[in-house]
Amino acid sequence: MSARGGRIGHGERLLALRRLPLVAGFSTDDLAMIVDRLEERELEPGDALLNAGEPVGALHFLLEGRVRVLRRGTPLGDALPGAIVGGLGYLARDAEGFEAVASEPSLCLSLDGDDASELFEDRFPLLHNVLRATCSRLIEVQRHLQQCGPPDRKDAWTAPRRELDFVERILILRRTAPFARASLNALAELSRSMQELRVEAGHELWAEGSSAGSLLLLVDGRVRCESVATGYCFEAGPGAPLGGLESVAERPRWFSARTLTPIVALQGHAEGLIDVFEDNYDMARDYMAFVAAWLLRAVEIVGPSAWASDLFLAPPAADQAPPARAPS
Repeated sequence: MSARGGRIGHGERLLALRRLPLVAGFSTDDLAMIVDRLEERELEPGDALLNAGEPVGALHFLLEGRVRVLRRGTPLGDALPGAIVGGLGYLARDAEGFEAVASEPSLCLSLDGDDASELFEDRFPLLHNVLRATCSRLIEVQRHLQQCGPPDRKDAWTAPRRELDFVERILILRRTAPFARASLNALAELSRSMQELRVEAGHELWAEGSSAGSLLLLVDGRVRCESVATGYCFEAGPGAPLGGLESVAERPRWFSARTLTPIVALQGHAEGLIDVFEDNYDMARDYMAFVAAWLLRAVEIVGPSAWASDLFLAPPAADQAPPARAPS
């Protein structure tokens, strides 16, 4: 597909994308594939980029201007050059969407949602990079909130004293929100990459600041998670995923984890999870939607602030953001 028309040439579009935090780590070939599918849009004050009550159908890379963004009628702030307007709603598969209206003359490059999905499926490194960035962003917002821990299942069952069998592992994974729609083959592959973990109360699973890599899905029992640095503290129970965010984001542990009761868990490693995702696009996309929806809930709690106004990733500082187009 050839690049869609507009004032900005292919090379300038490539450079503009390279400055965006979300895609800064993409290869030139991957960026070129995105550029070939972009549509240039110019907005006048009052023009709508997104409509409230509608699912987000495209990602809009804002290059110039200012766009006012609202969620359920509540202002979240102004998207500035460097922001990806609608990105979080698209990733979360959010049905309510946002309202986004230009407050001054603006210029953006838009990527249709179907095109984005096709790129994610064909080029797994693209999806992996976006997932890594989304997990990292969620960690930052949660550290700011000092609340909003992982979802906790109320209908979880008590694990048997014997070792879990293969079918039980699959059923446990299927009961976990991000894997509820996954195929049996994908769940079986994920189950084989994990091992059962049983430890007594008072056991330190990991310390704050230690290297990450492993992740847990709690089957039974409760874990206390606490950050001395931020004051963040919560308890996790059956069905809660622990350690996955920092492991996928490739960041150190941002809280300590200690068992309050004896626990049963399924333990895996980020590399194994990513390998399963690479083989099973639908599972990877569901996990992305789960993390993005979690981030969206956290952003709504934050409300109108610098954390919410970028809607996904902070735009570059004004003194670091060169103009979208070379001056004539």
